[in-house]
Amino acid sequence: MNSPSKTPESAVAPSLAELIVATPGVCGGKPRIAGTRIKVKHVFVWVEELGMTPAQVVAEYPHLTRAQVHAALAYYWSHRDEIHQDIENEEKLVAELTSNAGASKVQENLADEVRKSDSRHEQRIEASNRPADRGP
Repeated sequence: MNSPSKTPESAVAPSLAELIVATPGVCGGKPRIAGTRIKVKHVFVWVEELGMTPAQVVAEYPHLTRAQVHAALAYYWSHRDEIHQDIENEEKLVAELTSNAGASKVQENLADEVRKSDSRHEQRIEASNRPADRGP
């Protein structure tokens, strides 16, 4: 008589806790897809705010599986307040750092080039508006 075959341990689907981890010192300790640096909030933004499908996320990040993407979304829906607070905190930090940093050298150089270009443009306009010298 044949006994039913047992499913090997490796064939058992991983649990949500195995797919989504939060490790102190990695990605700021924020929830992420295990084995990657892709945070749950990134998957949320891609799918829920930018309208990507899980299949599109996997196509864009081929090292991910659909199971990982869906696990990140399941985690998000179970921890919405936490994820939204993280997004809000990051936006505040970026705004603060941006306002404190001032213009970068690239921005300063671009502004100088724009000013020079505007000045040359104004000089050309003034020159074209002057009456032509008709001579004696």
